[in-house]
Amino acid sequence: MSSASQTFRRRMVGCLLGLALVQSALVAQAQVDPLFRWVPDDANSLAIIRVEKIFKSAISSDQNWLQKYREAQKAGMAFLPTSTKQFLIGSQIDFEYMEPLWTTSVFEKTGGAINLSKVAEVTKGSLSVLNGYDTVELSNDSYIVKLTDNMLASIAPANRQNTIRWLQTQAKSGGTHSSYLTQAAKFADENADVIVAFDLQHVLDPADIKERVKDFESLKGIDPDTAVDVLSNLEGVTLGVTVKSGITGSIKIDFSKNPSALNKVAKAVLLEALGKRGMAIDDFDNWELVHDNNQYRLSGALSPAGLRQISLLINHPLREIVNATSTEGGVAEVDMGTKTKQYFDQVNEILEDFRSRPQVKNLNTYATWFDRYARKIDELPVLNVDEAMIQFGQYVSDQFRDISTGLRGAELAKTQDATSYQNWSYSYRNGRWGTYSEYYDNSKARNTATSIDRQRGSNQAREVLEEVAKQSSKLRKDMSQKYNINF
Repeated sequence: MSSASQTFRRRMVGCLLGLALVQSALVAQAQVDPLFRWVPDDANSLAIIRVEKIFKSAISSDQNWLQKYREAQKAGMAFLPTSTKQFLIGSQIDFEYMEPLWTTSVFEKTGGAINLSKVAEVTKGSLSVLNGYDTVELSNDSYIVKLTDNMLASIAPANRQNTIRWLQTQAKSGGTHSSYLTQAAKFADENADVIVAFDLQHVLDPADIKERVKDFESLKGIDPDTAVDVLSNLEGVTLGVTVKSGITGSIKIDFSKNPSALNKVAKAVLLEALGKRGMAIDDFDNWELVHDNNQYRLSGALSPAGLRQISLLINHPLREIVNATSTEGGVAEVDMGTKTKQYFDQVNEILEDFRSRPQVKNLNTYATWFDRYARKIDELPVLNVDEAMIQFGQYVSDQFRDISTGLRGAELAKTQDATSYQNWSYSYRNGRWGTYSEYYDNSKARNTATSIDRQRGSNQAREVLEEVAKQSSKLRKDMSQKYNINF
């Protein structure tokens, strides 16, 4: 097998592991109900992954994902054991900033009972009892709660009062979730192996939409009232991923009435909206948009980088309990050289994602991804990792945040320059036949100014990444010599 082929396969496996970081499992609706009931009723987002079906897919069989996944788990680099039966995440998202106000995760496994004392030992958490349930308070501001011998839940932030009230309420309730999230769960059961759904009913205010659409390049030439009328009826967005012989994705955008008035610009509007919210993924540009009644559907193939990006859309605190809940004997003994290389490989995969990305118009989009990947690096397991490598990871994380700040500044400058030029300007002059006016097309000047701002931001990011690459190359040599392993 060629080196390129091995790299591709390794990354593809990493992507599926990454998806497990943010999604939840669903084998059938009847089976997911015991998990879904633990999601508070005011959740407005839901994530689901059908673990068993993914590992039975043709591509999983061809590339031996299951075995590689077990090896990754034993090494401590994956958080979701192969004994996973179901996994579900519900959150209440602040859609203005795309950040969760709270997150509840529910994890069900097959095999032996969960040992919560082992969870506390591995995570260095504090054992306690809340409302009759054994719990562990983690250092990442979350509680882990043992619901049954085979089911754990987490809630973040770790507010003791809210956690007890959640346990009291959800233990008695069958759950009354929004109709959109309930339909999303059915959609996952029938059509997708992975879903991430956002309930947007009553989120968008028409007056707010009218102001926001003024800044949408994709809506230039569209009657503002028409745009407001369509967008104010947005009910929700669902991203689905299907794993068969290949991996494909689909974004379902649902409205309360037919949005056909925007058919000509629908894809451009969707991509621009995702970009402004820091949710755009490069693969989306090549996807095909289809309109059907009250729905748009954007579909296409997903790349390894795209899958990794999807894995960052929703965070949750259960990532720390993998080894403690494993049926294969807890934490595997792995030498420091191997653990250090695994950490280094994960950081470099993230770096390669950015090195290969094309030029983008909205720098805020990449700024958001740099922030999310910085957080991803911060959350990598560091047990038995060389201290110099941990410092390198922190260095990369800090540089990513600096890049994000620079990109946002460049985008702001670009916006200011764009609005400082009118499309046309004019002046009055005196001539032989009297006073007359001259008109000037300012579009070229405006486009040049905004292009310069965008290029400046991109150049600054590129310079930082080049310096990070130099540090990575030096560390690779040092670690290879120290551990006699080819980093």
